[in-house]
Amino acid sequence: MAVSPDPRILMQPDPNEVSPMLSNKVLPAIGAMFGILNVLCRRGAMRRPLLSGLHEHVIWTSGGFIVGMFLQNRYENYQSLRDGVIRHYIELHPEDFPAPERKKVGEIFDKWTPIR
Repeated sequence: MAVSPDPRILMQPDPNEVSPMLSNKVLPAIGAMFGILNVLCRRGAMRRPLLSGLHEHVIWTSGGFIVGMFLQNRYENYQSLRDGVIRHYIELHPEDFPAPERKKVGEIFDKWTPIR
């Protein structure tokens, strides 16, 4: 099946696309890692046992995870708004986005002469 050159069709989400398994879990995981590293670094700097105060580990890790989820949702909302603005501009100004000409392979490549 050929891809339509119409930019309005290209901007539509693919209904058959499967999102990668870890794509929406990266920022929350990074936030959780920052949370636990925060506790470990503070405990190490104060010369306290690293694994004492487990309630702080749980609180900071879950807090970092929640902040990561918030940032992930904010990023996805920004991307969808940006795509909507671009799609709206394309619908209002179709003359700025002409369909590309179809070229044959012979028109793309230069004439080749072998040198022996």
